Amino acid sequence: MRRLGLSLREAYERQFLLPQWLARFEVLCNLPPGQFPTQFSRHDIDALRAGIRKNWAEGRYAVIVEVADKLPVVVLQQNHVLAAFIGAAREQLRQEA
Repeated sequence: MRRLGLSLREAYERQFLLPQWLARFEVLCNLPPGQFPTQFSRHDIDALRAGIRKNWAEGRYAVIVEVADKLPVVVLQQNHVLAAFIGAAREQLRQEA
């Protein structure tokens, strides 16, 4: 694994947690804006990161922006990685238009 550049934690997350995070991301995506949680657990934040990262890799910027529009502002203020991905996705959509 060291040759792959993965720590044991990263390898564990990729193998066991990533499918759970992506499933939770799909649940969060399908919630109407009024039912979106105001408090997020660590699992929810990890799910958002994994889902946004996956959609970024697939070029699905509209999905990222759609989820971002449902998020409370506090989540983006506390998580700069999510904010960076969302800002970049908005910029990509502007450039494509």
